[in-house]
Amino acid sequence: MYLIDVDALSESDTDVLNDVLALSESDTDVLNDVDALSESDTDVLNDVLALSESDTDVLNDVDALSESLTDVLNDVLALSESDTEVLNDVLADSESLTDVLNDVDALSESLTDVLNDVLALSESLTDVLTDVDVLAESLTDVLKRR
Repeated sequence: MYLIDVDALSESDTDVLNDVLALSESDTDVLNDVDALSESDTDVLNDVLALSESDTDVLNDVDALSESLTDVLNDVLALSESDTEVLNDVLADSESLTDVLNDVDALSESLTDVLNDVLALSESLTDVLTDVDVLAESLTDVLKRR
């Protein structure tokens, strides 16, 4: 480093040194401002990082809820399929019962026809018995007269 004799300096040299000193102080002020801005930017970036981590936590919670909801919907789907199978079984049983009831109805109609035939036969037998009774009375009258 060089030592400068201040007394030997001319006024222009002094002015130059004063300008250099002023520039140096100005540069120091600028560097201090840059340092302050850098600290402010660091604080902002830390805030952004904290928000990002918070958003990540929220997204993880949303993902977990989505998986849980998917599980619930799968359970609902399984229950729906089970209910559909039960309803199909009930429908098949109902169709089977309908077939049985149709068979019972046909049998009932057939029995009704048979009972009507029996009733007609009974009426015919009653008529025959009445005729036999009349004939027996006539024969009795004829035999009494003889």
